[in-house]
Amino acid sequence: MLIMQKNTKEANQKFQHETGITLIALVITVIIILILAGITISSVFGENGVIKKAQETKIMTELSICKEELEMFKLSKSLENSEFRGESIIAGETSLVYNTQQEGANENIYDVITSLKDSSVAGKMEIIKGELLINSQDMTEISVAQQLEIRVNPYKIENGVLLSSNTNLALMDSAGTLTIPERVIAIGEGAFSGLSGLKTIIIPGTVKEIGADAFAYNADLETVIMEDGVEIIGNRAFQSCKNLKTVEMPNSIKQLGFYTFHADSNLSNVTLSNNLDIIPSYCFKTTGLKEINIPEGVTELQGSSFANCSNLTTVNIPSTVTTIADTAFNDDKNLINVSISEENKNFSFSNGILLGDNGTTIKIILASALTGSTFTVPDGIEILSGSILSLYSNIKSLKIPSSVTSLSATFISEYITNVEIAPGNTTYETDGKAIYKVGRNTLVRYYGSDTDVQLMDSEISAIGSNAFQDKNITNITLPDSLVSIGSSSFYDCNKLQNLSIGPNVTYIGNYFIYGSAVENITIDSENRNYSIINGALCNYDGTVFINPVKPLGTITSYEIPYGITEISDYAFHGQAKLTDIAIPNTITKIGKSFNYCSSLTKIEIPSSVNEISSSAFANSSNLSEILIHKSAGDIAGAPWGAAKGDKVVKWLVE
Repeated sequence: MLIMQKNTKEANQKFQHETGITLIALVITVIIILILAGITISSVFGENGVIKKAQETKIMTELSICKEELEMFKLSKSLENSEFRGESIIAGETSLVYNTQQEGANENIYDVITSLKDSSVAGKMEIIKGELLINSQDMTEISVAQQLEIRVNPYKIENGVLLSSNTNLALMDSAGTLTIPERVIAIGEGAFSGLSGLKTIIIPGTVKEIGADAFAYNADLETVIMEDGVEIIGNRAFQSCKNLKTVEMPNSIKQLGFYTFHADSNLSNVTLSNNLDIIPSYCFKTTGLKEINIPEGVTELQGSSFANCSNLTTVNIPSTVTTIADTAFNDDKNLINVSISEENKNFSFSNGILLGDNGTTIKIILASALTGSTFTVPDGIEILSGSILSLYSNIKSLKIPSSVTSLSATFISEYITNVEIAPGNTTYETDGKAIYKVGRNTLVRYYGSDTDVQLMDSEISAIGSNAFQDKNITNITLPDSLVSIGSSSFYDCNKLQNLSIGPNVTYIGNYFIYGSAVENITIDSENRNYSIINGALCNYDGTVFINPVKPLGTITSYEIPYGITEISDYAFHGQAKLTDIAIPNTITKIGKSFNYCSSLTKIEIPSSVNEISSSAFANSSNLSEILIHKSAGDIAGAPWGAAKGDKVVKWLVE
């Protein structure tokens, strides 16, 4: 029998060698004949051309021989020992194991399939439980293997992590269903992001973690089945899956990420795991949820976790919740029922108002709590934050009690034109147009109706965050005493075009002109903290790029000035029409700079860069190429929040 097996193997090798020569000779002959006959080059080299067919035939021959040799090996071993079991064979390039193997044997897959060493699929074949498997991302190899009923692994799997790859949908069936292999222990960043046709995903319990952006921006995804065993769902994992309707989490889920189901507008039903302790920021923002049952064990609802859920009518909060962010339920305009467990002593709900922190903060105000055009903040409230009143355009007047010691500008909606502060309040005062901290050194919120605002005669040193948000001002004169301009201070001031920064300003917060019409900023010549370089706000010495002075939606291409060494956080945040960005080779650091640049498909990073923020490209859903003039791994953190994962990162230095 051993002689027969040896002769068979030699015959197979000879056949394969001769077949290869014959095929090559045949292809050359056919090409010459076709060209002489006037056949087009595409007919020879195209997708369905002669070369392609010859390649398929060669792979078919090689894989057929692999199958035959494996079966011959099984037959030989069963004749040697009746206890041999073919399904016990596990083999790869470095090992071979089966149940009747002699002790100390040092064998591998090439001892089973001897022809494999000279095959084009060498290094791609495995034997698992007695069956052939090919590890390949080559669609021709995959197609041929499927025809021969050879198992296919089209995934790039490293240390159990399924990585982002262009072939990750290769095993999806005709109904759009895909089952993740059980050998996977984690789904990598962006592994299935932005793909078409995927309708149902089945995730086995062997998968412990679903990575950031793993299934984000899948417009066709309708159903997610997670088996018991999955523990972590990462940031943005299912963001912007517009057709996802239902999610049932197994109780093995212990952690959700930021923005996990954000903008899943048709997601109307979610069963939450009983082992969660936090619902993170933005997790279910802008979803289609109608009712939320927070399970026992959850202790915290973070900022905007259920914000902008326009269909949400009912929220049930258990005894374990101790913290609810003031923005958790922002802009939930149809919320009418809030139920608090009788055992929860951290919150109280009455007359349409949810109070927390021993009655000192307002978490939710339902429409039923508001009558007329005035809202009177209950006595005892100490903190007013969030944008709880922004839904109610009928509320024009606000009465603030003496107990309030902390006030966020966003609480004063754009519709409020009159504010009364109780005489006993020692923290805030008003002049009839704006709220200040006592002493009027800090402007907290402008609520007046003037379009031309003059602050020249004041001694204001600070303008607080969101101070002028959504106001229809066309001009503002800032005092020389000004030192600090808070984040989002002129947010969505869509009639304000010009801004002058005085000599003493040392701090300007993020987003300070975000969404405004500002296209011209002048800096006082004596200011030693900021400068304008080629129409961009920079630090004084021109090394840090803060943001271009251009309204949102007006930038399609941009060239960062030479000499800049750092692109700061949020520099191009929300520039949805930006398609082309030129980065000079003086840049060494890129912050969280390109979030929500949805038209950006390609970016080139020069060799000078040695640091990129881990979320530099978060929510830029169409970014498909990050070209880096460095060796692989020289910059930590890849793919830096890019939704499509590692497959978009191309290191250009060998």
